[in-house]
Amino acid sequence: MNKTPALYLIGFIIIVAIFEVLREAPDINSKLVIYTYWIMYTLAIFGWCLAHAKKHGNKPQTLMAALCALIPPIGVPIYFFSNFGLKKGLIKLILAILFFCLIVVVSVIFERLGQAFIS
Repeated sequence: MNKTPALYLIGFIIIVAIFEVLREAPDINSKLVIYTYWIMYTLAIFGWCLAHAKKHGNKPQTLMAALCALIPPIGVPIYFFSNFGLKKGLIKLILAILFFCLIVVVSVIFERLGQAFIS
């Protein structure tokens, strides 16, 4: 199945929403939730990077995808600038920062929902 980068981004938003609610549950081991969240987050970014490179005609590089997944503030800009040049890379980086802002908003909303309904 050919996965698009958008599918990974939607999955990432869903992961954030689910784990922010779960984090507020009193009966759940919070460390287990955080570790599982980190693993899912890492896999989503790794998959996104490979799918994004493939979609744009670049050769998917496992090492670059791993860098994006493990250290996103360094890996994502390197990926964008090395594959798309300065101008397009900067535009894509700005879009990635806006997506990160969306993730923060979703995180706060679902954390509050978890506090209101689960705690």
